[in-house]
Amino acid sequence: MSSGVNRRETAYGFIYGAADVRRMFETTNGAVVIGIATPRRGVEVYITRTGMVRVFTGRDEWTPPKRAKSAAAIAKATTPARSGGEGE
Repeated sequence: MSSGVNRRETAYGFIYGAADVRRMFETTNGAVVIGIATPRRGVEVYITRTGMVRVFTGRDEWTPPKRAKSAAAIAKATTPARSGGEGE
């Protein structure tokens, strides 16, 4: 079953369709950098030895959008605190 997708290994990674995935380098503190390039764009994925991931597109670092707070978290943050004393 051939789908016609270009698949092959290279000296430092592999090509899968339009994506060229390759190992870039390893830092002295154990982090690694993997590059993913297409004919239109490229990104570098920086992975620390503890598993944190950072993604760079050119000179900029990509960060995921902030998740919206849940309705319960918003209600808790906007509810005034109760006073605990008697006779107030």
